[in-house]
Amino acid sequence: MGWEGEGTKEEPIVITGNNIPVKLLLSKNDYYLVLRNLNLPNLTLYRCRNITVEDCRINKLVLNRCQHVIIKQNSIMKVETCFSRANTFERNEIRRIANSNYENRYYDIFSCFSIAFGFFLLFFAIKEFVNLNFHWMQVYFLIFGSLIIVAISHFLKITIQIRKLIPNEFHNNTTISRLRQIFDQNFSGHIITQQGD
Repeated sequence: MGWEGEGTKEEPIVITGNNIPVKLLLSKNDYYLVLRNLNLPNLTLYRCRNITVEDCRINKLVLNRCQHVIIKQNSIMKVETCFSRANTFERNEIRRIANSNYENRYYDIFSCFSIAFGFFLLFFAIKEFVNLNFHWMQVYFLIFGSLIIVAISHFLKITIQIRKLIPNEFHNNTTISRLRQIFDQNFSGHIITQQGD
């Protein structure tokens, strides 16, 4: 693509200009990248680190299992974070931030109840198999209970790993009530006045 840089800390790859996709997804990236002066309706970072996003206009920014990402001096309509920590938000104009609830007490309670329910299904299925009461429902309970335990255990493992990192840091960010007008002008070429902003 003709971008400058080697992807190292000293010489990061600099992505700039208008020759990028409308929806940009970076996945499992460990290279040092700088995204600068971009107009993006959607930017999703999945399991990324060492990325700097600066001086961009972004409609929706998603950080999924990211760490050590620097977001600075951007105009962003909506930020969504999921299982992401140790990231820095600095001097951005952000309209809305939607954090995941993996640190919420209700998430922990739901996880414990789900695993207990999965073990209850397994116990019931195994008990019926031991008593030689074969029925298709026992197979269903066995499979469904196992899937619940594996899925919730996987999410709990991710949560424990993420909680070991420092929380996201927010420095000198502002909220713009009429940020929607900036994006309407930028992406459609004219301003659409929103009532109630």
